[in-house]
Amino acid sequence: MNWKLACYGNGFTALRAALVGICLTQFAMARDRGHDASVETPGDRNERIANEFARTALLFDLDGEPAWRNRTLSAALARSPDSGPPNWHLGRVQVGGRWRTLPQAERLAAAQRDDYRERRNLAGNNVEKLFELAQWCGRNEQADRAEVHYAQVVLHPAASPKLRFAAFQQLDLHYINGRWIDRRQAERLEQQFLAARESIERWREPFQEWMKDLASNHNARRQKAMREIAEVSGVDVVPIMELCIVGADEPFQQLLIGRLDV
Repeated sequence: MNWKLACYGNGFTALRAALVGICLTQFAMARDRGHDASVETPGDRNERIANEFARTALLFDLDGEPAWRNRTLSAALARSPDSGPPNWHLGRVQVGGRWRTLPQAERLAAAQRDDYRERRNLAGNNVEKLFELAQWCGRNEQADRAEVHYAQVVLHPAASPKLRFAAFQQLDLHYINGRWIDRRQAERLEQQFLAARESIERWREPFQEWMKDLASNHNARRQKAMREIAEVSGVDVVPIMELCIVGADEPFQQLLIGRLDV
């Protein structure tokens, strides 16, 4: 009796899982009909349906039906072989732009590691070969190794100016004010430049008026300009002060320098 109940229970679970799968598949098709075909490519449509199948497979997994789960994921991949969710749920990883099983990925990584070591040994200390090795690493998703070998080229005494410049570019370094800096430093310099330009645009006219007043023979105007300059504060005013110091006469220079020290 217990054996019969157990068999019936297993059969009912499988039937329920199948019905759930059919219902969800029909739901996906209904949603598909609701989409505007004019704005959806066939590839997008297959990707969307594959993702619906992947969600259905998760329900089979929760219901303890691995066979139905795997069938649904296989159906998803038949729709869209490069779809992410079905591949992830099947335990695959993306290597070189292709989805592979873990054993395939491990074999590929081992072969690539051996290939790298062979190329590195062949390159030796030859600067041209080191540059080629860095390029190969970049093409094969080995960014850290590529950076190391580009740095070797930069520091190599036999590197030509052209080759060294190419290595600098690959390292995303920028030549500014006589030195090479990385992207983050370049971005900070750009932000400082924009802030300085904004400061100059904002304060140009007031400082021009104050300089005229300080250069005049009218004592009241000079005193007024000095009072107004003394009230100026804030980091944003520093660039225009530094610019005015260069072309100002000595009294005005001393006044501005005093404000910079505040």
